[in-house]
Amino acid sequence: MYGIFTKMLNMSLSAGILVIAVIFLRLILRKIPKKYICVLWALVAISLVCPVNIPSPMSVFNLLGGNNGADGKVEYFRYNEKTEKPKLTFSVPALVDDNASPDSITVGLHTSSIYLPAIVYIWMAGAAIMLLYSIISYLYLKRQVAASIPERDNVYICDEIKSPFILGIVSLRVYLPSGMSEDVRDNVIAHERAHLKRRDYLWKPLGFILLAVYWFNPVMWAAYVLFCRDIEAACDERVIQNMYKDGRIGYSEALLACAVHRIRITVCPLAFGENAVKGRVRRVLNYRKPGFWVGILSGAVCIAAALVFLTSPSGVKAGEKDRLRDIEIDYGESYIYSRQDMDEAIEVIIGEFSTWVGCELHSIAYSSDEFCNDSNIAWMNELEEADDAGKREDFTQCIMFTCSFHTPKYNAGAWNPDEEYTGWQWWLARPEGGQWKLMTSGY
Repeated sequence: MYGIFTKMLNMSLSAGILVIAVIFLRLILRKIPKKYICVLWALVAISLVCPVNIPSPMSVFNLLGGNNGADGKVEYFRYNEKTEKPKLTFSVPALVDDNASPDSITVGLHTSSIYLPAIVYIWMAGAAIMLLYSIISYLYLKRQVAASIPERDNVYICDEIKSPFILGIVSLRVYLPSGMSEDVRDNVIAHERAHLKRRDYLWKPLGFILLAVYWFNPVMWAAYVLFCRDIEAACDERVIQNMYKDGRIGYSEALLACAVHRIRITVCPLAFGENAVKGRVRRVLNYRKPGFWVGILSGAVCIAAALVFLTSPSGVKAGEKDRLRDIEIDYGESYIYSRQDMDEAIEVIIGEFSTWVGCELHSIAYSSDEFCNDSNIAWMNELEEADDAGKREDFTQCIMFTCSFHTPKYNAGAWNPDEEYTGWQWWLARPEGGQWKLMTSGY
């Protein structure tokens, strides 16, 4: 359970970045059809439910500093199961002062941890309350419409409701308040049937379930509210796309007639007049059927968003993948370094090994977090040589890998010919926020 919750935290932060991007796109792309904005919200849902990501050089997390976990997902939090008490570890910015002088103060990352069970219990309680709220709301609505009268097909008239909506998942019904004029009723039914064709009666409950799971992230609340507005606007556009001006005026009047002045987070009803009616009326009256190139541009935006936000940082560079294909890599267990950290160090090792003519690299294995200690870091700093300007790197981290390789049968140089070497050590170090540097290798 703790591992699952930690994965959810990481997925929530990654998806939150996508939500912010979608909100920004909604503001600058006001003219594109709302159905494409709904596609962007679908990408948010995918990022919240998909357990793995594909590394890509196009990923926005290459710029934002995300690290890859073992499943390819961007990793900000880690579950440390080796401690006596389960803890959640994460890095936070902190001031680092090595020499106790004003010029030596820099901003680095400090690893913090918090007791995990308490957080998990709070999350479970919040999710349970959200789901209980949805069940009670659904039962309340079922009770309200219990005395409804069938009007035609799956349309029912009810005296107890003030706004029309769709209720149900399997047996779907459109409920209309009594006293509606025929023109208003026809527009409302057209709108609700557009919901049925778009399967919005499935997408909205799914969105609420995701909100119930990720309720701790305030960005998800904004996402759900805007998503509900956008599916209503998308249905408006579907209904009025072939209407003339008089038809759009009649549809706007139906919206105003069914307007309900309240803001409520709901799971089931797809209500005709409950979401940003003023803005919807303005869009309906000013509606212009989008041209061909608007559709192409909108589709391109959705594809670009998927490539940028649904992928993870590319740990190993594309040029190194073939060289790693036949090498057995053991990442071991580390609470200091992510898989991306290790991949970057392995790239350096591969680059050096490529100069060993005729040798075949068979395996690389991470040693242990125990080797990243003050003594070994001091050793790395002793090995560091000054450059031409007299500057030396100030290493703050070190890492050690072991490998096995086979030497060539002929022209082996200093190596024993045709022999398998095992346990060969590679020591690398890096400064705060810097790149790995190979310091030494051998037994």
